[in-house]
Amino acid sequence: ASGGAVGGATEFVPSEDDKPRVARGGFLFRYALSKRPSRSRTAMDPEVAFIAANLAAIRAGDAVFDPCAGSCSLLIAAAVFGARVGGVDIDAGVAGDAASNFAALGLPLPSLGLHVGDLLEEVRAVVGLAARRLCSGGRLALFAP
Repeated sequence: ASGGAVGGATEFVPSEDDKPRVARGGFLFRYALSKRPSRSRTAMDPEVAFIAANLAAIRAGDAVFDPCAGSCSLLIAAAVFGARVGGVDIDAGVAGDAASNFAALGLPLPSLGLHVGDLLEEVRAVVGLAARRLCSGGRLALFAP
């Protein structure tokens, strides 16, 4: 698929369903799923990950933890913004391979680690406690597909 832009042509990389997603040569193309050695079946598109990171106002030095990290799309976006990142995934194969995505993209490995586990109940507890436990100026950002 291809698309046009004012002042010249822009080439788009088609996704598996042939809908244009990432402009070739643009900022997000560097982080395209096709550039990653490891990705899960439910990998978040980089556009969505960067939008989520932007909406969460992630800044350098912030701690970002993803309890369903998968291929680490959200953590990659947060790392680009300079956050310290870490995550957990229930699939040992995915969690073990996801670190290779950071290296392939020239990003530091997750300083908070990538772990194997099932945190569904813990995530529910965190959401329930967030209003009482967040420090002044603290933020909790949730993404529910």
